[in-house]
Amino acid sequence: MPVLRALLNRTRGWLQYHTRTFRRSDFWPGRMLWQAAIVPAAWALPAIAGVIVTDWLGNRRSVKYLQTAVQEGIGPHIWNVFAVLGMMLVGLLIAAPRQRWLAVAAHQVLQNTYSLGALMFGLLLGEWICLSASQHTFVLVMAAGLMFAFAFCLNLTVWYVAFLVSPTRLNTGFMHSVAQLAPQFRLPLAAVILAVALDSIYVYLGK
Repeated sequence: MPVLRALLNRTRGWLQYHTRTFRRSDFWPGRMLWQAAIVPAAWALPAIAGVIVTDWLGNRRSVKYLQTAVQEGIGPHIWNVFAVLGMMLVGLLIAAPRQRWLAVAAHQVLQNTYSLGALMFGLLLGEWICLSASQHTFVLVMAAGLMFAFAFCLNLTVWYVAFLVSPTRLNTGFMHSVAQLAPQFRLPLAAVILAVALDSIYVYLGK
């Protein structure tokens, strides 16, 4: 037990030493949170309305084309592809934090992924509303609600990473602190991110 405690203390001291340049403001979005709220509203609200109208019309006439469009929009495959691409760019940016073009690329890909996720989120929420109105099975409605909450949190994480790697904060924010990390700490972190992204690609290609 004393050996384990000493190891934990040494690990904590090592982490504190190598991350001493980070500040709380590097991680706090502040007013940028408004952007995180505006994007889902702009994408999700029309999607919710579209799903509800499609469900209403489906009770009166054939709207197979619209129903297919809704189902294809909810499909996560394209979101997964862009999220993995964004993850790879973030890994490369961590390895080379002074490369502005990498920051621009990572930020734009992740922002577009977030917008795409907001559209899917709106479609999913619209489906959940329609399901809640037509189904009275509590377990089914709750399961759909949990899936909806998970999708929202996952997509919000993408936005947060995009905020961290924003090219406008290269000299003042999170990436500025990353650039000051020692290579023996920064490069393994980049390698882990890239390994996770490549592993995800391998899993997707195997499906």
